[in-house]
Amino acid sequence: MARSLIDIQNSIVATIKNQNVAYDVSKGPIYDTIVAPLREEIYEEELSIDDIRKLLTYRFSDAVTDEEALSFAASFGISRPQGHTSKGKGVLYTYVKPTQDLLAEKGMGLTTTNNLYNFIVTQEKYMLLENINAYYNATNGRYELQVEIESVGKGYASELPIGTVNTINYGGEAWEGFINTTEITGSTEDATNTQLINIVKDKFSAHNDSGSWLEYDIISQFPTVIADVQRVSSKDRDLFTRFTNRPALDFYIYGAQYDSEEYSFTAQGGEQNIYLSKLPVYSVTDVFVNNYKVTYSYVEPNDQYKGSTRSSGYLKLDYPLTAGDFVRINYTYNTVLYSLQKIYDDPDQELLFDTDVLFREFNTVGIDIVLSLKIAKNYNDMYIKQEAASYVNDFIDDSARSEFILPTTLKDLIRESIPGILGINVPVFRKEINYMLNSEPIELTRIEVAILNTLNINTYTN
Repeated sequence: MARSLIDIQNSIVATIKNQNVAYDVSKGPIYDTIVAPLREEIYEEELSIDDIRKLLTYRFSDAVTDEEALSFAASFGISRPQGHTSKGKGVLYTYVKPTQDLLAEKGMGLTTTNNLYNFIVTQEKYMLLENINAYYNATNGRYELQVEIESVGKGYASELPIGTVNTINYGGEAWEGFINTTEITGSTEDATNTQLINIVKDKFSAHNDSGSWLEYDIISQFPTVIADVQRVSSKDRDLFTRFTNRPALDFYIYGAQYDSEEYSFTAQGGEQNIYLSKLPVYSVTDVFVNNYKVTYSYVEPNDQYKGSTRSSGYLKLDYPLTAGDFVRINYTYNTVLYSLQKIYDDPDQELLFDTDVLFREFNTVGIDIVLSLKIAKNYNDMYIKQEAASYVNDFIDDSARSEFILPTTLKDLIRESIPGILGINVPVFRKEINYMLNSEPIELTRIEVAILNTLNINTYTN
């Protein structure tokens, strides 16, 4: 640590007096020509040395200047995070029944009524004549094809409500119109100099628990959604659960954002298990075969890829398909995990040196709870139960990422918070599976999150 000017001056004076105690160093030529100038020079040098020391240690972010941070970014290839385009979905439509297949061209131009905000269709897609009735929307009296769109520019101004992107600019001669049926969201601005400087400081500092800038880089992709990232390597044998023949990293992401997707195809015949492409699937909303809604189930095997972007889950129809059946499936998926996997699977992404990277949801741990409440006679039984249930739900939500969740903490919370309770017992407080006692402390690993599985509340009076 750099010394003060007084400390440096005292050190110089002591050194000179060691040579000859008779020297007057408090004033005069020795002070003017040696002590005073050297004091200033040594002080500046020690400050520089102190800054270098900080740059090489955990105090990097305190020492680095803005100019140095930008220089570090250029030297180490830390690029300025680019803004994201906004995205959404809509339908191309025609009121006249088509007599041939209609194509939604990738790159078709769309805009708003005032031509201020421009968008493009991001996928090539056909409205197939052989299944034309499947596209008919009786409510609107027109044939509709759902497509994905994104803004031409970046920035928050291109986030728009439903119904505002409503004009075909170019490339859509076969269609009568377009309307966005979801909100247009997800855009961000390019990072400013200040944001880039902060990224450099974070990447070269051990400021977070993991000490890794990579977790920060992941969070920066969805800063308002991702609350936590836990990294598990193939060396962490107690937490790493999948088989791999090369160095591997699993990133558990706490925080999700869901997007809808439509998948359609013509059956070859015999298909019953259908695998969806955008993973992990959150829910399947409906399935149509030849424009008729059919029943189904979604199967999520409890294997090494459950809850990840390599999930082996599939949609199971009640009956096999017949050749020529036209199938439409609407489902939602975790767009955070899906997007992150695409980013880090990019062949141009050399950041992780061919490491096998997988993104996953936190493992959920279901909690079963039974409360037995003794209540005063003049209190309403239903009211007490509703209040207790509300406190239990809030307690589990607040404790979801805690290392330990204790039944005694819940017991004290309810007893102290709800009037009319004379006594409380918690006969059941345990994990849904893998428990030893009916009521016991619950321990979570760093990749687990607690959720309430079952809750039963029994009440009695004196």
